[in-house]
Amino acid sequence: MSMRRRTVLAVVAGGLSGCLGRSDEAETNSPLTSANATANTTPTVVDQGHDEEEYALIRRSVGESVEVVGGTVTVENPRVRKSVVVDQHTSPVAMHRGVQFVVVDVPHSLRDPDLASRFRVLRDGAPAAGRSAAVRTGAPERLTVAAPAPSLSVDRLGLAWVRGLPDSIVWTLPASIGERLRHEPVFVVHDVARGTEADLTVTFDVENTGDRDGRFNAVVRNTAAADAFDVVSFDVSAGERLATTTTPAVETDPDRAPPLLVEWGTGSRRLGTDG
Repeated sequence: MSMRRRTVLAVVAGGLSGCLGRSDEAETNSPLTSANATANTTPTVVDQGHDEEEYALIRRSVGESVEVVGGTVTVENPRVRKSVVVDQHTSPVAMHRGVQFVVVDVPHSLRDPDLASRFRVLRDGAPAAGRSAAVRTGAPERLTVAAPAPSLSVDRLGLAWVRGLPDSIVWTLPASIGERLRHEPVFVVHDVARGTEADLTVTFDVENTGDRDGRFNAVVRNTAAADAFDVVSFDVSAGERLATTTTPAVETDPDRAPPLLVEWGTGSRRLGTDG
């Protein structure tokens, strides 16, 4: 039997475990971490001398389904985002310098609570650092996944569902996704200010110094109530500086305006009642 060396995908032990952490102070603790991820959360590519039929990865095009034990999985509608809002309560906005996110819809019929964390972007066959996470969609029955990838040029791009050898599955991503990864929005937050106690508005002064349009996301949190926060999103064109005012939907005491915490992934700002 002929033997050929083949690149296969493996996962370092513990790479899919751990708590979802903050993204504004310690990027390596985020579920969608930057390229500075620590070794124990990073998948690796290894070459081993195994028979090709034994360890061949299952390959599919975007939109094609894969049937496995327990149901089916499909990856569709790939797009690139600079900032994403992940489905967690603590610091849900993920945005990192030099990193973007491949976002896909994942229709499936599996009972796997960890499914969203099992995807990796493959760049010329090598997995990008960081683990994927579910994106907040407002629709519990719809799974949308974001996986981090460096903002660099690449010849071949895929999205792997890491299930352990020999069952990992790779969906080939279109060339347009690689092209968008080469161009990155870069958001510079010049100011975040609060309005009067009466209207509870927040004004953002944000500039996009990058070479692609992008959507800026931030979380406005009522620090006096653990579950009171709202996601603010707006588009900023490349080269544009935009000032926009919003009224976040956070629960407040009508007799007392609470302090607010605004987080946008790469930074945060506390706003007292005087702005």
